[in-house]
Amino acid sequence: GEILRAFIEYASEEEERHAANLAKRSNRSSSSSTSETTSSMDTLRKRLVAVPFSLFAGEDGNNAYQRALRKLISRQRRQTRHYSGSAAGILESALTFLPDDTLTKPITDYTPLRDIPSYEEYQQRAGPFQRTIL
Repeated sequence: GEILRAFIEYASEEEERHAANLAKRSNRSSSSSTSETTSSMDTLRKRLVAVPFSLFAGEDGNNAYQRALRKLISRQRRQTRHYSGSAAGILESALTFLPDDTLTKPITDYTPLRDIPSYEEYQQRAGPFQRTIL
């Protein structure tokens, strides 16, 4: 939980920094379109949300957490055709789907990679959101 909370803070700072840079750039050149600015912010938000997607792999609540992230991303895309919410807000919302035991578990008590189920025998299909981090 601590790592995700620290990443949420980082994501918020990155979005603010990026927005400030975009504002400076748009003030310098009047040719910068609103759609380019929106697209740039959307890409940043999507990438920031994708980073901690597998953070809780093998832990209780991981499936609900990942489903929540996918739904929040797709819901915002359908409603506004862009990611209108912040990456930090999306991650905060998904955080509520994790049980307290998982959030308070020390990082040293992680689930070893060998104990996480693998689906090597099946054709893996990943959506565009999951491919963002590959």
